Amino acid sequence: MKLHLYEHLDELRKRFLIIIIFLLLFFVIGFSLSNYFIKIIINDLILIENVKIIGLTPVEYILTQIRIGFIISLIITIPIIIYQALVFIIPGLRRRERDAIKFILPAFFMLFVLGISFAYFIFLPIAIYFLGNLSTGVVENVWSIKEFINFVILSCLGSALVFQLPLLLVLLNKLNIISLKQLKKYRSHVYVLIFLMSALITPPDIITMVIIALPLIVLYEVSLLAIR
Repeated sequence: MKLHLYEHLDELRKRFLIIIIFLLLFFVIGFSLSNYFIKIIINDLILIENVKIIGLTPVEYILTQIRIGFIISLIITIPIIIYQALVFIIPGLRRRERDAIKFILPAFFMLFVLGISFAYFIFLPIAIYFLGNLSTGVVENVWSIKEFINFVILSCLGSALVFQLPLLLVLLNKLNIISLKQLKKYRSHVYVLIFLMSALITPPDIITMVIIALPLIVLYEVSLLAIR
């Protein structure tokens, strides 16, 4: 039994080492490309003249480069991480659990990419335009590069997690925690909550609020269809 446990731990160590090596390798690539990606983010999202991005400390920009480099490295390495994890755990799984993984992984990746795309191409341009114009005629917006990139990253990550709603509801249904009947019963409540949330995070106009709320409503309806 001890030998069996040792073999598993040794295999786990080897796979963890492989992941670390690829993370470091891709970090070097990501760091070298960080300037390019920072310029793209600024050009894509800063669409008003009332906002300037600056570095507040001597090391702020290089720390931002490191953060971007790590994120690029992590994104590129995710398939390798998942592959190493699956190779390690699949031999001990039942057929039903393997089938569940085949459904969960593609759905997770698809929703993750959709969430990031929604945040970057729809939510962030609207949010930054609105926030940048709040002080027009009063003060000039001078934003730290570190805080600006953090805001972009957290917005994309938050959106990617919110877009996992259909997958989460399907899993909760499979675990008999919620039912399709309950989801239909509280549909109107969910819609009201979505519109309230959208109103809080967007400029005070109905068009922008609908642009933000509509994808969330679609996600909820997709959840109901998936559960059926």
